[in-house]
Amino acid sequence: MLPALAALLVSVASAVLAALALLLPAHRGLDTPLALAALLIGLGTGLAAWFHVRHQEALTLPIRRRFSGWAWAVMIVFGLFALRSFCWLLYLDGDALYIGSPDNLGDLSMHLQLARYFADGAAWWPAHAEAAGQPLRYYPGIDLFHALLLRVGADELRVLVWMGLVGATATAVALYRWGGTFTVAGFLFSGGLAGWQFFRDGVFDYQHALAWKSLPLTMFVTQRPFLYALPAGLLLMIHWRRKFFTDLPPPARPLPPGSPPPLPLAAGPGLLPFWVEALLYATLPIFHLFAFVFLSALLAWWFAVYFWRPAVRWHLLGLVAVALVPATYQVSLMTGNFTSTGNTIHRQWGWMAHGLPFERSLWFWPLNFGLFALLAPLFWTQLLAWSITDWWGAVVNRQRPVLRSREADASTAFVLPAGILFVVACNVMFAKWDWDNTKLMIWCYLAFLPFLWRVWVRPLAFPLRVPLCLVLFFSGAVSLFGGLSKSHIHYSLIKRSELNGARHVVTALPARARYACAPDYNHPLVYCGRALALGYEGHLLSQSIDYKPLRNDLDTLMLGGPGWEKIPTRLGVRYLYWGPREDQRWPQSTHPWEAQPAVASGDWGSIFEVGP
Repeated sequence: MLPALAALLVSVASAVLAALALLLPAHRGLDTPLALAALLIGLGTGLAAWFHVRHQEALTLPIRRRFSGWAWAVMIVFGLFALRSFCWLLYLDGDALYIGSPDNLGDLSMHLQLARYFADGAAWWPAHAEAAGQPLRYYPGIDLFHALLLRVGADELRVLVWMGLVGATATAVALYRWGGTFTVAGFLFSGGLAGWQFFRDGVFDYQHALAWKSLPLTMFVTQRPFLYALPAGLLLMIHWRRKFFTDLPPPARPLPPGSPPPLPLAAGPGLLPFWVEALLYATLPIFHLFAFVFLSALLAWWFAVYFWRPAVRWHLLGLVAVALVPATYQVSLMTGNFTSTGNTIHRQWGWMAHGLPFERSLWFWPLNFGLFALLAPLFWTQLLAWSITDWWGAVVNRQRPVLRSREADASTAFVLPAGILFVVACNVMFAKWDWDNTKLMIWCYLAFLPFLWRVWVRPLAFPLRVPLCLVLFFSGAVSLFGGLSKSHIHYSLIKRSELNGARHVVTALPARARYACAPDYNHPLVYCGRALALGYEGHLLSQSIDYKPLRNDLDTLMLGGPGWEKIPTRLGVRYLYWGPREDQRWPQSTHPWEAQPAVASGDWGSIFEVGP
């Protein structure tokens, strides 16, 4: 399965990279020939990756996992979760457009807006679709790939479903190969202690009380970049573990009885050829910046700790040398040439426990993380003690450090930096919304799971192992099943008649025109992929954009206040949309623009031309 997984990821990364290479130099918009060329380049590169990775996997002679009954059970649950979540991600019922999950309100509409905005020809690097006068400050990789498919004629709803199902399949394969059944269960059933209240009141889903929520429902389904970033990041971690910390060659000469095997000075073949590894790592920022930060932190740790090992040192230097320029360029584009990082990164002790009374702040950690809040620090401390002991023994004996086992080598290599980064993420916020730090913390959690299983849980006797896993995963399972059982609840977004009426009109207007309208994430113009003077304020806040001046100008324009005629030129607005949402937000408007005929009108509202 790994060759197919690598081919899929390389195809997506290559298609997006090819599109950017064709779009950025000419500052042009996407068209059908360019989209088709990018997809064909991605397909060809993916086929090349499949042949190379298949050959590389044969060289590594990977251990064949026996697919046990527990693995089948967990994978069946994963499949049911994926089918329920993505087949009903967005669907039509009568005259309404519905969404399958309340956690996805706002997020899905933003991704649909960006995909349609790119597909309709926004010039690259694009202006922000929800903030006049701002460049795009988001990692648009998955939405650009979505736009490529739309541009060649793919159906919008079917693309949503199939991208979700294929991404879920790739993630399940990567999770299983990274850490086995225990890691897949840890991803599916993440949660703390709140779910144990089920035995008291019989109610499912306690996510609203938690900061560390169900990862599948609140992260994987809602944050579409994870469809690519999770399998890509996990595949790189699988490759690095096998290359640097698992495939130990036999010693050159017999070792004394009882002595541990030496660490290798030459790297193993790994699972990926260098060009595939470099492509996935160098393009990761455009898909998910937090994943790139985590993997870069891992590489920096290994370079510092294992500098004396030539295999690690020279390979990492080569990888970073290849990825440095393209990755830095991508990050500079997404941060407005690094101008938004100072407004985004800030210190806040205790993550979302900040500001709570002392007793509640202590209870915050077991409530959210359950038994992991105890096991993780103990496990990290044990690995740190192993490392200190082995390195101290090497210093005393004046020899290269050796570890007690290959598993200890891999465990310390991944768990120690992941634990440090998790503590950093609990005290330094990398986004305006505190909860968004979960996008970084999830990687620390996934790096921790396989080694906890191998070093602590698997050696336990079966009668002890089962209740331990039950305590770890029961609460998260309650939340997962509670979220999936809401299939009878409809979360209405917008009327189909309103959307179709507005879409029929704006499709005939210039695609790059900017509109003034109510900043609502369910506005018809959002689903039409049109640029707005001001969009949903929650999105702008999370991207560190100061939207208050824009809001003041928009209010002046929509109310018809003094000097409203100058606002469209200042904001680059050409059209003004007035419908039910605008009536509700600005009921005291004087409507001075109605002195001239509307460009179009209907039951959905009216559009007026107010700017050049």
